[in-house]
Amino acid sequence: MNNKFTHSFLGVFAIATLGTAVLPNQVQASTIFLNSGQVGLNSGTPGQTDTNITYWTLGASVNPLSLNPFTAADFAKAQGIGCSGLDICGSAKVVAPFLPPWVWIPSLPSAPNARWINWQVDLSPSFYGSPAASVLYAYRFNVPEPTINSAAIEMYWAVDDFWGEFLPGFPDPNPIGVYINGNLLSSSFSGAGRNPEYSASQSGIEGLLNPGQNWLYVYQRDAGGAYSGTIFGAHISVNVPEPNSLIGLAVLSTLGAASTLKRQLKPSKSTEKETTKVG
Repeated sequence: MNNKFTHSFLGVFAIATLGTAVLPNQVQASTIFLNSGQVGLNSGTPGQTDTNITYWTLGASVNPLSLNPFTAADFAKAQGIGCSGLDICGSAKVVAPFLPPWVWIPSLPSAPNARWINWQVDLSPSFYGSPAASVLYAYRFNVPEPTINSAAIEMYWAVDDFWGEFLPGFPDPNPIGVYINGNLLSSSFSGAGRNPEYSASQSGIEGLLNPGQNWLYVYQRDAGGAYSGTIFGAHISVNVPEPNSLIGLAVLSTLGAASTLKRQLKPSKSTEKETTKVG
């Protein structure tokens, strides 16, 4: 086999391997999309009941939902478990954005299927989020991968009035607005308001997730009374390698394959030379 053929073959082999060296059968990967205000498989309309999100509230406006950090029992109430006494639990309602549009953002550019929700909704024709209250929402979701090696979350939202605590004027014993399985995320998932779209992301959350069933909790803090609500979209990526990692895997696989092929070609090259001498 001549050198030109060998180099051409290795070049073609390298290009082909570069496209297939991500080892797809070894690691499952997925991105889970969660949107507020969904009814079945579609975006809901004001007045409908969200089929994915439940809540716990005391029905009180302006004040924090709890005077203490949330407990496992509080997160269970958001799922509808163990509610009693003054607790109010149920399924979230799809509400209309409070008009005019500059007051509540009509929709989220980065999560266009999401809709505004509240624990209760005004009657037609307004369908606004009323009565206003501080609310803890629960959203159940599934991770299909049997093992979770890496994970990250990014969220887009707007809220009346804010998620968690808004300093300096509105202290709250629960300053963070988002939790996964009862574990709080970073402080970037807090505060903000009803317009424009806000966002936050966090990597390294694989230790917070479980294969199978999981819960995303969102804490809507009311501060002004009148109306309340939130809209959000969450993208949870599981076992998705970084682009640089994909290229690195491909290059390493290609180099290893090329090296093996060159070793295999050496005996044939020696035989070719010997035959030429004899002829």
